[in-house]
Amino acid sequence: MKNSIYNQLARTISQLTTTISQLTCIAILILIPFAQHDAKSETTNPSEGRTSNALQKRAFDTSQCKTTLNQSTIYYKAVGSIQPRIQASVMAQTSGQILEMTAAEGSTVQKGELLVTIEDRQLSLALSQARNSVSEAEAGKRQTESNKLGAMALADKVRLEYERVKKMHSKKAATDQMLEQAEASYKQTKFALNSTNEAIKGAQASVQRALDGVAEIKISLGYTKVKAPFAGTISKKFVEPGDLAWPGRPIYRLIDLNTMRMEANVRESLAGKLYRGQKLTTTVDALNKSFAGVIEEIVPSADSLSRTFIVKVTIETDERLLPGMFGRLLIPVKTKATVTIPEECIQKFGQLKIVYVKEGNSWIKRLIKTGEQTESGIIVLSGLTEGETVSRSNPPANNGGTK
Repeated sequence: MKNSIYNQLARTISQLTTTISQLTCIAILILIPFAQHDAKSETTNPSEGRTSNALQKRAFDTSQCKTTLNQSTIYYKAVGSIQPRIQASVMAQTSGQILEMTAAEGSTVQKGELLVTIEDRQLSLALSQARNSVSEAEAGKRQTESNKLGAMALADKVRLEYERVKKMHSKKAATDQMLEQAEASYKQTKFALNSTNEAIKGAQASVQRALDGVAEIKISLGYTKVKAPFAGTISKKFVEPGDLAWPGRPIYRLIDLNTMRMEANVRESLAGKLYRGQKLTTTVDALNKSFAGVIEEIVPSADSLSRTFIVKVTIETDERLLPGMFGRLLIPVKTKATVTIPEECIQKFGQLKIVYVKEGNSWIKRLIKTGEQTESGIIVLSGLTEGETVSRSNPPANNGGTK
């Protein structure tokens, strides 16, 4: 057991020794060219070297710029996102199983285009029953109107008899009892005629209720065909064929990609600096592009947690803009004297930004910190002062004045 452990340790040590030897050889091979280059530099004729360096320095010095002091606008960058100005949730307005969905996510649809078909068997049956109710109500109305005609004829006959008896009674040709009987019959038929008029009104109301029931069911049947409320693009699908729909359940999310805007969260201290119609600039990082915008809406209430309020800015159209893209709203806060240099004078090494600054006859490598891009150049926050000379390119490798 011990011999096995010792043998394993010996093999491991041997492998490590071999790896170290290989790495040492690789390092030597890498350093040989640099050593040869230094040897050549030391054995070169000094006068030739100075002449060559002088020529290179003159060529290098011809491509340079100076830092300048400018009045730059300082912006507050409010974080936001791109959102469609026109958007809607397409919802079901009736209950039933979803039979068919014609649009997929990303599809472009036109206004009024059929998107969803919902089962309508129950509604179709209800419509048939409602139409039967209309027929029955109309038949009842016709019967009532027929009864009215009979009542009117009887009322005319009784009225004439009442007037005849009344005339005879005035001539002492009819008794009081005969007059009373004729008058009672006349009042009874008159009451019956009024009742038939009321019955006709009730029959008409029944017909109208039945017709309203048919119209209501037709509207519900129309809800089984869900159509696009406007032309746009399907951004999200919430259900699948076979799912159950009910009033208020979202089916699609429809957006208009031709009307985009930036919705940014702006700190509450800037509320007094913004107004509707104000022109601002927005930037979208994914497109590396700035967009001119106009404030369309300022939500008049701040979020109690973030202490920000939402500002909605309409921006110019670009087919590459998509909802949810990250962006910033640039709000001018103040102007400030800043040092600026052209962008081509800055050398970038990962996250580091370096410039070559002339000090006397030498070029000094200096680390700087930059800010925003302006019309006069990039703002230098630290590392440079006004009037310094900066190279537009890297110094020559043999330039003895570079440090």
